[in-house]
Amino acid sequence: MGRKKIFASLLSVILFVTAFLSPATAEAVETKLDYVALGDSLAAGQDPYKKIGAGYADMIAEKLRTDGKLGSFTKEYSASGATTTDALNSLKNQKVQQAVKQAEIVTLSAGANDLFKVIKIDPATSKIVYDLAEVQQVMLTLQQNLTAITSQLKRLNPKAQVYVMGYYFPFPHFPEGEEKEQAKMLSLQLNQLIEGAATYNGAAFVSVQEFDKNGAAYVENPQDVHPNAAGYQVMADAFFKVYHSADRFSDLPESSEARQAILALANAGILSGKPDGTFEPGRNITRAETAIVLAKIVPNLPESPKNPGFKDISPNVKAYDAIAKLTEAGVFAKASRFNPNQQLTRAQMARLLSVIYKLEAAGPTNFKDVPADFWAKKEIDAVVTNKVMIGSNDNSFHPNNPITRAEFSITIYRILESLKTAA
Repeated sequence: MGRKKIFASLLSVILFVTAFLSPATAEAVETKLDYVALGDSLAAGQDPYKKIGAGYADMIAEKLRTDGKLGSFTKEYSASGATTTDALNSLKNQKVQQAVKQAEIVTLSAGANDLFKVIKIDPATSKIVYDLAEVQQVMLTLQQNLTAITSQLKRLNPKAQVYVMGYYFPFPHFPEGEEKEQAKMLSLQLNQLIEGAATYNGAAFVSVQEFDKNGAAYVENPQDVHPNAAGYQVMADAFFKVYHSADRFSDLPESSEARQAILALANAGILSGKPDGTFEPGRNITRAETAIVLAKIVPNLPESPKNPGFKDISPNVKAYDAIAKLTEAGVFAKASRFNPNQQLTRAQMARLLSVIYKLEAAGPTNFKDVPADFWAKKEIDAVVTNKVMIGSNDNSFHPNNPITRAEFSITIYRILESLKTAA
């Protein structure tokens, strides 16, 4: 299957692949940072009582200032009620263009107002009224606009780090029931669209799901959808979980061949390092770690998965949710045990990628250590002929060798970049 077919198969389950990056996001930032916040009322900092104050953008700027990194900050080009069309049109403004050209960091909040224009919601009664066809058209336009916005931002300033903010669930005060679940589904679909459209051009998506754990406290006014200061702080904190500086990982030298891939994936929130500031690129990746990463890039996973039934995976395990989602989606095979701490092998990696991206071999390979009856022969043929994984110079694939965190990063980055090229 060619690269275009790989991409087409993925598009059949989601509008856009949710995480491929441009090398520009991995570049070092050595100078003072100029920061521009674009978008709607959340970027402007509107509070629950319709006053403009300190929002997440102000809090991001303040932390950068406290850390001695901020050069300048402006949110003057954000506005309450702004839609993705408004945000796109704002990029025609020469002052906005100049600000973006000078910026090292750009954040964008846009999309919710597009939906609010066609969805009627009464907070007092928790009633939601909308026309499905109209919503679908708005979603399509929203997606196209966001893709165009991130493309133009990258064109104006290829070196800028662009971060597109996700949305929290704005109706935490709704009573439990069908209406609330319907609203949650719309919120989920909105975030999926934003994430896919954002990362399509190398921007980073900032998920604010942490907000929803205490949403009623942060959206303190049931008659309004805007957060208080504590809620905005949660959003700012979410940004800094994705944001990185050049020296993010102390054990990742400039000479590392995996540096670009690791930093780009880390910038998108797909990979993470250790609390001590290291990445451990030479350490073999475990099956549990693999699940956590894959759950961030595999589209349309179930939101509330069933217990996968592995004897060695309990709900309090860090990777439980990722493993459960991937198992229910058919990425991981059901068995009595998952072996979360077992090292992932190259053959297992080949199988996972073949299942996720529906890869098919363009022809056979003839590695001397992969016989015709090897259990993952078909999958190895697929990843190699699609140029996702490669063998060694001695015509070996080393299928049973563990894969390091650096090798894993390069492979994930390579396939996501191939999808981007195929598009």
